[in-house]
Amino acid sequence: MLGVNRDEEGVLGTVYPTTNLTTGIKDIAAADHLNAAAILNSHLFPLGTSTTNNLTLDVFNTTTRISTDASFRCVNQFSAYAGVANGVLPNTWFFEFNRTYQDPGYNPNGICAAPVTSTHPYGDPSLEYFKCHAGDLANTFGNVARVGFPDRDGLDAKFGGLITDYWTAFARGGDPNPAEAYLRARGYWSTIGQIAESGPWENVEAKAPRMMELQWNSVMMPFRDVEQCAVLGFPLDYLTR
Repeated sequence: MLGVNRDEEGVLGTVYPTTNLTTGIKDIAAADHLNAAAILNSHLFPLGTSTTNNLTLDVFNTTTRISTDASFRCVNQFSAYAGVANGVLPNTWFFEFNRTYQDPGYNPNGICAAPVTSTHPYGDPSLEYFKCHAGDLANTFGNVARVGFPDRDGLDAKFGGLITDYWTAFARGGDPNPAEAYLRARGYWSTIGQIAESGPWENVEAKAPRMMELQWNSVMMPFRDVEQCAVLGFPLDYLTR
């Protein structure tokens, strides 16, 4: 199993003090040893959007995407692809967390928590926010409640149960799809319902690699940012050329 959180670098990246996208891209390219001209000429990294209409954060959205791709996504995707294409790891499953719960003590840029609303005082995970590095941990280990995180929308414990069921199924048999009989015997009805919604977690195929987008109502989808990774110098066939 390989995967990423959607916006890994949101908690790790630097907020560059600029409102100019070109400057922001040149800054992140220099920091990450990337080709700024190739990035700018590709037009594949447009200005991100923010709900605050803060242009500095808009630039941060874009530079975070570039840095996340360069540091996390591309290497994981081309590694999964190579393992399958070369027959070394024929049974490989890829994931992307699109629902996270960031530890409040590890959110230095202040953008990795679900937005607080009048109806969701602890944050509404259905709204947009950065799904940052380490934001998967409480769900992966199923301990949102144990570490004292309040349930944001009535689904945090259930989502943690789903992730734990996927991970323990993989640990037991090398396949993250738990047997329905196993789930029924233990009364894991929420997980059963979610798997019925998303369908089975498909393993990666070289001809058209797909991943499970892990969220409430997860969905199988193609690898993300394949074109962008190629522009950054990390194409899908990076290890197979």
